[in-house]
Amino acid sequence: MRKGILLVGVFWAFSAQADQACDNQDVCVFNCAKTANDDCTATFDKDTGTLTISGKGEMADYSYVWENGNMVAISMPWYDYRNEISTLKVEEGITGVGDFAFNGYTILTNVELPNGLARIGRETFSSNPSLQTIDIPDSVTEIASRAFAACSQIHELTLPQSLTTVGDGAFMNTGIVNLVFPESVVSISPEAFYADYDYWKKSQILNLYCNKVVEEQCEAALQWKKDLGENVNVISYQRTPDGQVFYDNKWYNNANDILSGNYIKKRIYTIDEANAVAGEKNRVSIKYR
Repeated sequence: MRKGILLVGVFWAFSAQADQACDNQDVCVFNCAKTANDDCTATFDKDTGTLTISGKGEMADYSYVWENGNMVAISMPWYDYRNEISTLKVEEGITGVGDFAFNGYTILTNVELPNGLARIGRETFSSNPSLQTIDIPDSVTEIASRAFAACSQIHELTLPQSLTTVGDGAFMNTGIVNLVFPESVVSISPEAFYADYDYWKKSQILNLYCNKVVEEQCEAALQWKKDLGENVNVISYQRTPDGQVFYDNKWYNNANDILSGNYIKKRIYTIDEANAVAGEKNRVSIKYR
């Protein structure tokens, strides 16, 4: 039986306040609108472990709360339930998920994002150790800084054809080995896979498939691994004026099809295995710089 629904403001600075206010509720409802012109409601069902974001417009951006140089909380009002949330549903109508909105959820495994979503904010899904898969809608144009940082169990990710911008550390310390940047991408941070402290220097990336237009940006994004003496590869493809993609003497409807057609379907752990799979599937050899 439901005990009630409680409304809690999005601008409460400390998540402990929300915890105290919602302890005796089965369903908690929080305001998560970015501006007065946005309509955003976050509903947490304790029985199912589901957090649902609904409404129209953008979610608010959140941030760390620091005391005496130490992080003590994050400002979204549902943060204290991060160890209870296993499912996240963002409903159609939400156009942007806020900075830090779903950062540090220990058991989050299921994420549903809507068509029409345009932005994944800074550190939105950072440090979610149980998250293994996520479908990014073909409407997202920006993946902001560290959006998926430290999601170490994500080994495969398909980026949408709408994507244009990839921020600093967006994929650092993930398990992604092969990644295709679609031909829509025009801006790739040179630190997309990089962090400047040792704990985060665990990105598994080996192969980047990039439109020839941004080949130099892709090279820059992997330079730090080269500097560490690791073998990495930028594999360029070319988009034709009619919108098709030309790669390895074949034509594709879009860049993601390069990997989907039995090219490299499994996770690759070593350079030798990468060459073996490439040779087996396409009779070509990957050359590592």
